Amino acid sequence: MVSLDDNNTGSIDRCTIELRPGRNTTIPSWKVYGILCIPKRFRFVFPGYKIPFVFQTDIGDLSVAVSSASWSTPVGDSNAGQYVIGMGDYWKKHPELQPGSELRITRESELVYLLEI
Repeated sequence: MVSLDDNNTGSIDRCTIELRPGRNTTIPSWKVYGILCIPKRFRFVFPGYKIPFVFQTDIGDLSVAVSSASWSTPVGDSNAGQYVIGMGDYWKKHPELQPGSELRITRESELVYLLEI
């Protein structure tokens, strides 16, 4: 499940992403690869392809970026990429997160997001 809030301002600054189960594995791929899958229809909420940004979390700030696009994709493309990379430490510190768990993400500024369980 993915939901978005616009606070009646017309700009999207919050979303909730439900962690999905892995395909044919006992350990979800997001845990194995340290990624967060971004549903394509909500890709625009996050910074451009390979633009570093920060998730502020309960374990500290995570330096992350959107990745996974074709090799010719220009840096900054706001439609490219389907994963946030750099999540490995977060998953390790939160073994309670399982498929079906929800993450709340709030944009604090252009390149700073608050990530909460």
